Amino acid sequence: MAAQIYEPLPHDSEQQYIRTCTLYPGTGNEPVQVELQPHRVGSDDIPYEAVSWVWGNPLNSTTLLYKGQNISIRKSLEDALRVFRYVDRPRVLWVDALCINQDDVEERSEQVAMMGSVYSYASGVLIWLGNDTEQ
Repeated sequence: MAAQIYEPLPHDSEQQYIRTCTLYPGTGNEPVQVELQPHRVGSDDIPYEAVSWVWGNPLNSTTLLYKGQNISIRKSLEDALRVFRYVDRPRVLWVDALCINQDDVEERSEQVAMMGSVYSYASGVLIWLGNDTEQ
């Protein structure tokens, strides 16, 4: 994913910040569309659900729409987002691969250290193990 989509998170010695991902409604094969926004950990202003998912093969990728541009993501994440999105309203999620700038080592380290708080303040946790298979 291109780092240029990420704006720096606010820095505050009193508060921790993450990004949440608004997953826009859709059905079937309509493009998956998201928007990222900063979120103060522990605030109740915008409840979010944390997503735990199987990253899958890094070579198996696809795209989603972010502010009109195609962003590369793993196919397994696209599958999860298609299942988790609502038909009629946005859904606010925290997904590590989207909400953390994976290309910024310092940010990634800080955000990973906060994952316990991220999950504990989430209104729920969604788990994605992959699409159904015959096995």
